[in-house]
Amino acid sequence: MKRFLTIIAATAVAATITIPAVADNGSPSDELATFATCLRAHDIPIPADLEGVAIKEWVGAHPDTAGLDDAFKACDPNPPHGAKDGGPGPEELRACLTGKGLTPPARLDELKPWILQQSQTAAGKDTLKACGFAGVEDRHANEDAGPCGADKPQAKASRAQRSKTQTTPTT
Repeated sequence: MKRFLTIIAATAVAATITIPAVADNGSPSDELATFATCLRAHDIPIPADLEGVAIKEWVGAHPDTAGLDDAFKACDPNPPHGAKDGGPGPEELRACLTGKGLTPPARLDELKPWILQQSQTAAGKDTLKACGFAGVEDRHANEDAGPCGADKPQAKASRAQRSKTQTTPTT
């Protein structure tokens, strides 16, 4: 009888936790449906019967749809407002650097290495700073860690203390 009561109690606890989680109003599918409605309002022909992940799959299968990028920008629930530290975003930084006489690359994946290259010179640092770019963070490896790929000191000690019989397979 004790076991039966334990099962009933566990079921009640599981239901108490699960039911409110399922009834949550702010589900990701609601947000996705709102996003899809916005895209449709911007003339993106997403079929009305699609829901949830099917919307993402449709968008992924139609990346060349006319106006898709502009619709994404217009419908973004969290539009970018520049860098995390309040500095300029990539577009603002590119425009400023161009205004200062430099020719930054148009693609974001090319812009980052280009900025790193420019930050190696005093003139480049000054121009980047004038455009609101805080600078490249100078990170150094942890002195205790040793060279890249080397064992950590405690790992070496642990391995040395293990006996060979524990790690050698037996037949």
